[in-house]
Amino acid sequence: MGNEVIAADVANVCTGTCPFLNISWMWLIIAVVVNFALGAFWHSTEKGFGKMWIEVFKVEMCSKEQMKPLMFIIPMFTQLIAMVLMGLLFFSMPCIWSKIFVWLVFAVWQKGSLLFRYSTNFTNFLKAAWVETGYFTAASIIFIIASIL
Repeated sequence: MGNEVIAADVANVCTGTCPFLNISWMWLIIAVVVNFALGAFWHSTEKGFGKMWIEVFKVEMCSKEQMKPLMFIIPMFTQLIAMVLMGLLFFSMPCIWSKIFVWLVFAVWQKGSLLFRYSTNFTNFLKAAWVETGYFTAASIIFIIASIL
């Protein structure tokens, strides 16, 4: 009986519809752009949490004179790809509960890894959790709302 269930699952996966066929690509692109802008604001040193991010994660920033274009372009391009993949994950989920579950799994996992890093300094853990998990939560909410529009 167990082998029949496995065979049925494999058949459903192989013959099922692709989860990306029903995605609203316009809303996905809008959500990616909004989240990219949110990330720029969130991590900015002027109005966002950039100073806290630099302090807690001990990020070494170079001066504007030392900055080369590729030092900015490559991380931003990588972040854009990650944002698109994150959006595809949320947009391909069939129901709101699975989207919330995915957010919860990643948020708890992220906080867990931050606890290892900041196990002796709870204040820095809270700051790191606010900067990293807070941004992930805000981006997730944008993707979840856009995916149900």
